[in-house]
Amino acid sequence: MTPELAIFEPELEDLLREIAADPRSQLLRLPRPESLPALLARPGPVSAGRAGLSAAERHLLEVHRDELADVLRRACLTRFFSDPQRSIYLNRSRNARELIRFDTPEQWRARAHQALEDARRGAAQLAGLDLLEACLRSEPTERISITQLARTSLLLQPTDVAEAYVGLDLILSSKELSGIKVLEQLISDQPSTYVKACSLENVALGFGISGQDAKAITYYRRSAQVDNQRPAPIMGWLVCALIAADRQEARVAAAWLDAIAGGDHPAVDHFISCKTQQRSRGLFKVSGSARRLMHDLASGEGSASGRIADALA
Repeated sequence: MTPELAIFEPELEDLLREIAADPRSQLLRLPRPESLPALLARPGPVSAGRAGLSAAERHLLEVHRDELADVLRRACLTRFFSDPQRSIYLNRSRNARELIRFDTPEQWRARAHQALEDARRGAAQLAGLDLLEACLRSEPTERISITQLARTSLLLQPTDVAEAYVGLDLILSSKELSGIKVLEQLISDQPSTYVKACSLENVALGFGISGQDAKAITYYRRSAQVDNQRPAPIMGWLVCALIAADRQEARVAAAWLDAIAGGDHPAVDHFISCKTQQRSRGLFKVSGSARRLMHDLASGEGSASGRIADALA
Protein backbone atom coordinates (compact mmCIF):
# COMPACT_ATOMS: atom_id res chain seq x y z
CA MET A 1 0.00 0.00 0.00
CA THR A 2 3.04 2.27 -0.16
CA PRO A 3 2.54 4.64 -3.11
CA GLU A 4 5.10 5.33 -5.78
CA LEU A 5 4.90 8.00 -8.48
CA ALA A 6 2.07 7.34 -10.94
CA ILE A 7 3.49 7.13 -14.45
CA PHE A 8 1.70 6.97 -17.81
CA GLU A 9 3.09 6.40 -21.24
CA PRO A 10 2.08 9.09 -23.77
CA GLU A 11 -0.04 6.49 -25.58
CA LEU A 12 -2.06 5.93 -22.41
CA GLU A 13 -2.48 9.68 -21.86
CA ASP A 14 -3.93 10.11 -25.35
CA LEU A 15 -6.20 7.11 -24.83
CA LEU A 16 -7.52 8.40 -21.49
CA ARG A 17 -8.18 11.84 -22.94
CA GLU A 18 -10.12 10.28 -25.82
CA ILE A 19 -12.25 8.23 -23.41
CA ALA A 20 -12.80 11.18 -21.08
CA ALA A 21 -13.98 13.35 -23.97
CA ASP A 22 -16.44 10.73 -25.22
CA PRO A 23 -19.90 11.44 -23.67
CA ARG A 24 -20.87 7.81 -24.37
CA SER A 25 -17.94 6.47 -22.35
CA GLN A 26 -18.98 3.75 -19.87
CA LEU A 27 -15.67 2.65 -18.44
CA LEU A 28 -14.46 5.64 -16.41
CA ARG A 29 -17.77 7.23 -15.45
CA LEU A 30 -18.82 5.49 -12.28
CA PRO A 31 -22.13 6.53 -10.64
CA ARG A 32 -21.93 7.47 -6.99
CA PRO A 33 -23.01 4.41 -4.95
CA GLU A 34 -25.52 5.58 -2.37
CA SER A 35 -27.05 2.50 -0.77
CA LEU A 36 -25.23 0.13 1.57
CA PRO A 37 -26.04 -2.94 -0.60
CA ALA A 38 -24.41 -1.15 -3.56
CA LEU A 39 -21.34 -0.39 -1.45
CA LEU A 40 -21.10 -3.97 -0.21
CA ALA A 41 -21.32 -5.39 -3.74
CA ARG A 42 -17.77 -5.36 -5.03
CA PRO A 43 -17.89 -4.56 -8.77
CA GLY A 44 -16.41 -7.27 -10.95
CA PRO A 45 -13.73 -6.39 -13.48
CA VAL A 46 -15.00 -5.11 -16.81
CA SER A 47 -14.24 -7.44 -19.70
CA ALA A 48 -12.85 -6.06 -22.94
CA GLY A 49 -15.69 -7.97 -24.60
CA ARG A 50 -18.40 -6.05 -22.75
CA ALA A 51 -21.08 -4.66 -25.05
CA GLY A 52 -21.14 -0.93 -25.62
CA LEU A 53 -17.45 -0.19 -25.11
CA SER A 54 -15.64 2.00 -27.60
CA ALA A 55 -12.50 0.85 -29.40
CA ALA A 56 -10.45 3.13 -27.12
CA GLU A 57 -11.98 1.57 -24.00
CA ARG A 58 -11.34 -1.94 -25.28
CA HIS A 59 -7.71 -1.09 -25.98
CA LEU A 60 -7.37 0.43 -22.50
CA LEU A 61 -8.62 -2.79 -20.91
CA GLU A 62 -6.43 -5.01 -23.07
CA VAL A 63 -3.18 -3.09 -22.63
CA HIS A 64 -3.28 -0.68 -19.65
CA ARG A 65 -5.73 -2.22 -17.17
CA ASP A 66 -3.30 -2.98 -14.32
CA GLU A 67 -1.36 0.27 -14.71
CA LEU A 68 -4.44 2.49 -14.47
CA ALA A 69 -5.92 0.52 -11.56
CA ASP A 70 -2.68 0.98 -9.64
CA VAL A 71 -2.60 4.71 -10.38
CA LEU A 72 -6.19 5.08 -9.13
CA ARG A 73 -5.32 3.33 -5.84
CA ARG A 74 -2.31 5.59 -5.36
CA ALA A 75 -4.52 8.60 -5.97
CA CYS A 76 -6.73 7.39 -3.09
CA LEU A 77 -3.80 7.26 -0.69
CA THR A 78 -2.58 10.71 -1.70
CA ARG A 79 -6.09 12.11 -1.21
CA PHE A 80 -6.38 10.55 2.26
CA PHE A 81 -3.14 12.06 3.54
CA SER A 82 -3.48 15.44 1.81
CA ASP A 83 -6.87 16.20 3.38
CA PRO A 84 -6.32 17.94 6.77
CA GLN A 85 -9.77 16.86 7.99
CA ARG A 86 -8.94 13.20 7.35
CA SER A 87 -5.21 12.98 7.88
CA ILE A 88 -5.53 13.63 11.63
CA TYR A 89 -7.17 10.20 11.90
CA LEU A 90 -4.55 8.36 9.86
CA ASN A 91 -1.32 6.75 11.00
CA ARG A 92 2.00 6.77 9.15
CA SER A 93 3.36 3.41 10.29
CA ARG A 94 3.42 0.49 7.89
CA ASN A 95 5.25 -1.52 10.55
CA ALA A 96 7.60 -0.89 13.47
CA ARG A 97 10.42 0.13 11.12
CA GLU A 98 8.80 1.59 8.00
CA LEU A 99 6.57 4.62 7.48
CA ILE A 100 4.05 4.95 4.66
CA ARG A 101 5.38 7.24 1.95
CA PHE A 102 3.12 9.39 -0.20
CA ASP A 103 3.18 12.45 -2.43
CA THR A 104 1.08 15.52 -1.72
CA PRO A 105 -1.06 16.63 -4.67
CA GLU A 106 1.31 19.55 -5.18
CA GLN A 107 4.35 17.27 -5.29
CA TRP A 108 2.53 14.89 -7.61
CA ARG A 109 1.56 17.69 -10.03
CA ALA A 110 5.06 19.18 -9.92
CA ARG A 111 6.51 15.84 -10.93
CA ALA A 112 3.85 15.54 -13.63
CA HIS A 113 4.92 18.85 -15.19
CA GLN A 114 8.53 17.70 -15.13
CA ALA A 115 7.54 14.38 -16.70
CA LEU A 116 5.73 16.24 -19.49
CA GLU A 117 8.85 18.24 -20.23
CA ASP A 118 10.87 15.05 -20.27
CA ALA A 119 8.35 13.46 -22.64
CA ARG A 120 8.77 16.33 -25.09
CA ARG A 121 12.49 15.60 -25.06
CA GLY A 122 11.82 11.98 -25.97
CA ALA A 123 11.23 10.23 -22.63
CA ALA A 124 8.08 8.11 -22.62
CA GLN A 125 6.65 9.07 -19.21
CA LEU A 126 3.68 11.09 -18.01
CA ALA A 127 2.01 11.45 -14.61
CA GLY A 128 -0.80 13.47 -13.06
CA LEU A 129 -3.73 13.52 -10.68
CA ASP A 130 -5.64 16.04 -12.81
CA LEU A 131 -5.82 13.54 -15.63
CA LEU A 132 -7.30 10.89 -13.37
CA GLU A 133 -9.97 13.24 -12.10
CA ALA A 134 -10.79 14.39 -15.64
CA CYS A 135 -11.42 10.80 -16.63
CA LEU A 136 -13.86 10.29 -13.78
CA ARG A 137 -15.87 13.49 -13.44
CA SER A 138 -19.26 13.92 -15.04
CA GLU A 139 -19.31 17.71 -14.55
CA PRO A 140 -16.28 20.01 -14.63
CA THR A 141 -16.81 21.20 -11.05
CA GLU A 142 -17.82 17.88 -9.51
CA ARG A 143 -15.68 16.65 -6.60
CA ILE A 144 -14.54 13.08 -7.07
CA SER A 145 -14.74 10.99 -3.90
CA ILE A 146 -12.11 8.51 -2.79
CA THR A 147 -14.82 5.85 -2.91
CA GLN A 148 -15.36 6.59 -6.62
CA LEU A 149 -11.64 6.37 -7.33
CA ALA A 150 -11.34 3.09 -5.41
CA ARG A 151 -14.42 1.49 -6.95
CA THR A 152 -13.35 2.51 -10.45
CA SER A 153 -10.04 0.76 -9.81
CA LEU A 154 -12.06 -2.32 -8.85
CA LEU A 155 -13.72 -2.25 -12.29
CA LEU A 156 -10.26 -2.61 -13.74
CA GLN A 157 -8.55 -4.89 -11.20
CA PRO A 158 -10.16 -6.45 -8.08
CA THR A 159 -7.96 -5.84 -5.01
CA ASP A 160 -8.48 -5.97 -1.25
CA VAL A 161 -6.61 -2.67 -0.90
CA ALA A 162 -9.16 -0.75 -2.97
CA GLU A 163 -12.04 -2.26 -0.98
CA ALA A 164 -10.30 -1.24 2.25
CA TYR A 165 -10.04 2.32 0.93
CA VAL A 166 -13.82 2.36 0.35
CA GLY A 167 -14.48 1.38 3.97
CA LEU A 168 -12.04 3.95 5.36
CA ASP A 169 -13.43 6.71 3.14
CA LEU A 170 -16.96 6.02 4.40
CA ILE A 171 -15.80 6.11 8.04
CA LEU A 172 -14.04 9.43 7.49
CA SER A 173 -17.14 10.77 5.69
CA SER A 174 -19.27 10.38 8.86
CA LYS A 175 -20.78 7.12 7.57
CA GLU A 176 -19.17 4.97 10.23
CA LEU A 177 -21.75 2.16 10.20
CA SER A 178 -21.55 1.70 6.43
CA GLY A 179 -17.74 1.81 6.49
CA ILE A 180 -17.59 -0.74 9.30
CA LYS A 181 -19.88 -3.10 7.38
CA VAL A 182 -17.75 -2.83 4.23
CA LEU A 183 -14.59 -3.57 6.23
CA GLU A 184 -16.13 -6.43 8.21
CA GLN A 185 -17.17 -8.07 4.94
CA LEU A 186 -13.63 -7.63 3.62
CA ILE A 187 -12.18 -9.15 6.81
CA SER A 188 -14.48 -12.18 6.46
CA ASP A 189 -13.14 -12.70 2.92
CA GLN A 190 -9.68 -13.47 4.36
CA PRO A 191 -7.51 -10.75 2.74
CA SER A 192 -3.74 -10.55 3.19
CA THR A 193 -2.38 -10.22 6.72
CA TYR A 194 -1.51 -6.56 6.21
CA VAL A 195 -4.90 -5.60 4.74
CA LYS A 196 -6.71 -7.56 7.45
CA ALA A 197 -4.75 -5.80 10.20
CA CYS A 198 -5.41 -2.38 8.62
CA SER A 199 -9.10 -3.17 8.17
CA LEU A 200 -9.50 -4.23 11.80
CA GLU A 201 -7.71 -1.05 12.85
CA ASN A 202 -10.06 1.06 10.74
CA VAL A 203 -13.14 -0.69 12.14
CA ALA A 204 -11.78 0.27 15.56
CA LEU A 205 -11.38 3.84 14.32
CA GLY A 206 -15.03 3.85 13.22
CA PHE A 207 -16.20 2.69 16.63
CA GLY A 208 -13.90 5.19 18.33
CA ILE A 209 -15.23 8.11 16.29
CA SER A 210 -18.79 7.08 17.15
CA GLY A 211 -17.93 6.98 20.87
CA GLN A 212 -17.99 3.18 21.32
CA ASP A 213 -14.65 2.84 23.08
CA ALA A 214 -15.16 -0.70 24.35
CA LYS A 215 -15.75 -2.01 20.83
CA ALA A 216 -12.87 0.08 19.54
CA ILE A 217 -10.51 -1.48 22.11
CA THR A 218 -11.57 -4.98 21.02
CA TYR A 219 -10.86 -4.30 17.35
CA TYR A 220 -7.57 -2.50 18.01
CA ARG A 221 -6.45 -5.51 20.05
CA ARG A 222 -7.50 -7.90 17.25
CA SER A 223 -5.55 -5.82 14.72
CA ALA A 224 -2.43 -5.95 16.90
CA GLN A 225 -2.80 -9.71 17.26
CA VAL A 226 -3.01 -10.19 13.48
CA ASP A 227 0.20 -8.18 12.88
CA ASN A 228 2.07 -7.66 16.15
CA GLN A 229 4.78 -5.42 14.66
CA ARG A 230 2.51 -2.53 13.69
CA PRO A 231 2.54 0.19 16.39
CA ALA A 232 -0.50 2.05 15.02
CA PRO A 233 -3.30 -0.22 16.32
CA ILE A 234 -1.53 -0.59 19.67
CA MET A 235 -1.37 3.20 20.03
CA GLY A 236 -5.06 3.40 19.16
CA TRP A 237 -5.79 0.67 21.71
CA LEU A 238 -3.81 2.55 24.34
CA VAL A 239 -5.59 5.87 23.75
CA CYS A 240 -9.05 4.28 23.78
CA ALA A 241 -8.22 2.52 27.03
CA LEU A 242 -6.92 5.76 28.55
CA ILE A 243 -10.01 7.71 27.51
CA ALA A 244 -12.24 4.94 28.86
CA ALA A 245 -10.13 4.90 32.08
CA ASP A 246 -9.61 1.15 31.62
CA ARG A 247 -6.42 0.64 33.64
CA GLN A 248 -5.91 -3.04 32.75
CA GLU A 249 -6.26 -2.56 28.98
CA ALA A 250 -4.09 0.57 29.11
CA ARG A 251 -1.25 -1.22 30.88
CA VAL A 252 -1.33 -4.21 28.50
CA ALA A 253 -1.31 -1.92 25.45
CA ALA A 254 1.46 0.24 26.96
CA ALA A 255 3.71 -2.75 27.61
CA TRP A 256 3.17 -4.08 24.09
CA LEU A 257 3.84 -0.69 22.49
CA ASP A 258 7.02 -0.07 24.48
CA ALA A 259 8.33 -3.49 23.43
CA ILE A 260 8.21 -2.66 19.70
CA ALA A 261 8.58 1.13 19.48
CA GLY A 262 10.91 3.54 21.23
CA GLY A 263 9.74 6.82 22.66
CA ASP A 264 11.29 8.80 19.79
CA HIS A 265 9.86 6.58 17.05
CA PRO A 266 8.59 8.74 14.12
CA ALA A 267 5.26 6.87 14.14
CA VAL A 268 4.82 7.85 17.78
CA ASP A 269 5.65 11.48 16.97
CA HIS A 270 3.07 11.53 14.17
CA PHE A 271 0.44 9.82 16.32
CA ILE A 272 0.88 12.33 19.15
CA SER A 273 0.59 15.21 16.67
CA CYS A 274 -2.68 13.79 15.30
CA LYS A 275 -4.19 13.18 18.74
CA THR A 276 -3.21 16.66 19.89
CA GLN A 277 -5.00 18.14 16.87
CA GLN A 278 -8.06 15.98 17.49
CA ARG A 279 -8.25 17.08 21.09
CA SER A 280 -7.77 20.78 20.24
CA ARG A 281 -10.73 20.49 17.88
CA GLY A 282 -12.89 18.95 20.59
CA LEU A 283 -13.12 15.59 18.85
CA PHE A 284 -12.71 13.75 22.16
CA LYS A 285 -12.79 14.66 25.84
CA VAL A 286 -10.82 13.39 28.81
CA SER A 287 -12.60 12.72 32.11
CA GLY A 288 -11.06 13.25 35.53
CA SER A 289 -10.53 9.51 36.07
CA ALA A 290 -9.00 9.18 32.61
CA ARG A 291 -6.65 12.08 33.33
CA ARG A 292 -5.49 10.45 36.58
CA LEU A 293 -4.73 7.23 34.70
CA MET A 294 -2.81 9.19 32.10
CA HIS A 295 -0.73 10.90 34.78
CA ASP A 296 0.08 7.49 36.30
CA LEU A 297 1.11 6.05 32.95
CA ALA A 298 3.09 9.15 31.98
CA SER A 299 5.52 8.35 34.79
CA GLY A 300 7.28 6.03 32.34
CA GLU A 301 9.31 9.00 31.12
CA GLY A 302 10.83 8.62 27.66
CA SER A 303 8.80 5.55 26.73
CA ALA A 304 6.39 5.57 23.79
CA SER A 305 3.39 4.92 26.06
CA GLY A 306 4.54 7.53 28.56
CA ARG A 307 4.87 10.18 25.87
CA ILE A 308 1.37 9.45 24.54
CA ALA A 309 -0.17 9.51 28.02
CA ASP A 310 1.65 12.74 28.88
CA ALA A 311 0.45 14.41 25.65
CA LEU A 312 -3.18 13.60 26.48
CA ALA A 313 -3.11 14.29 30.22
